Amino acid sequence: MTAIHQETAGDDLKAFFEEGFARHAVAMTGVENGVGTPQSFVIRDDAGVVCAAVIARIFWGQLHIKNVLSAENARGKGYALQLMEQAHTWGRAQGCDFAFVETMNFQAEGFYHKLGYVTEYTRQGYTAGTSFIYMKKELKDSAYA
Repeated sequence: MTAIHQETAGDDLKAFFEEGFARHAVAMTGVENGVGTPQSFVIRDDAGVVCAAVIARIFWGQLHIKNVLSAENARGKGYALQLMEQAHTWGRAQGCDFAFVETMNFQAEGFYHKLGYVTEYTRQGYTAGTSFIYMKKELKDSAYA
């Protein structure tokens, strides 16, 4: 009988999935690079300490905003807004028609709405009454970067 192991996913398992999914995607769609390399947009202080950052990548032709964070002492200074504008500009330059992000209801839903994102779906039922929110922003002909 084959043994089943429960383990923390290490680099070998991450590579197993990445490579396997990539091969399958090419076989099914002919698209070789559906998921791009993550790009970071960062603001650092004079000492080189990160004040705010955005991580994004192209996911099947569209801009996926993966992470957005401002350090506690840097909040309210507009850094996240500047970084998101830069990420949107980069996404447009890559030919993206829209950007998408997932957030929890206690995180940055209002921030994304201010940037022009609309809620596509909210999944309820997580711990402590929280919900997971899927949001999208049109990048083509968008009045707001």
